Amino acid sequence: MSFTLQVTVDGQHELDLAFSRAADTLNDLTKYWPAVADVFYEIEREQFQTEGARGGAKWAALSPAYAEWKARWLERETFDSKNQLLRLKGDLYRSLTSRGGKAGLIADYADNSIYDPKSDSLTLGSTLPYATAHQRGTSKMPARPPIQFQPTDARRFQRAFRDEVAKEVKRAGWPDLDLSSQYADVIAAGNAIDEDVSMF
Repeated sequence: MSFTLQVTVDGQHELDLAFSRAADTLNDLTKYWPAVADVFYEIEREQFQTEGARGGAKWAALSPAYAEWKARWLERETFDSKNQLLRLKGDLYRSLTSRGGKAGLIADYADNSIYDPKSDSLTLGSTLPYATAHQRGTSKMPARPPIQFQPTDARRFQRAFRDEVAKEVKRAGWPDLDLSSQYADVIAAGNAIDEDVSMF
């Protein structure tokens, strides 16, 4: 038996990750999702640090009027993310790069983060209403997608999942298995999908 993890962003299909053979015993994937989520958060940090370039194209510059307003607004603020796109106060960044609160901070670190693990699916994203506007763009604003994957990201997700399964196999006392051969490359859309990893 095999199964496929489908990665969708804002309702749009992005990647399929195929798994086989070792998947026979996987009934509940909940314990494997934190490692997969951590890869998502790494990718998101890269996406923000490169202002979209790691996902394929650098985000559009701010309009002159908004850039002027932002510069005036930031003069009186002390945020670390001055002059970075999509990081006026850092709420969107935090919601897409962290699962939840960090000890020692006054407020939860990622109040707007979506991390919803289930036995057969994982949903990651942001509850901030403007996240979708940036992902899609609007009539007055170009799209600056905070979530954008490359085909090579499929291997990163697969590796995280595979490594967690290998740890479970070892904890269970099963013989050492070479799980690297258990996982296929990215496959084309249109195959039967049994599991879902949704982002946004």
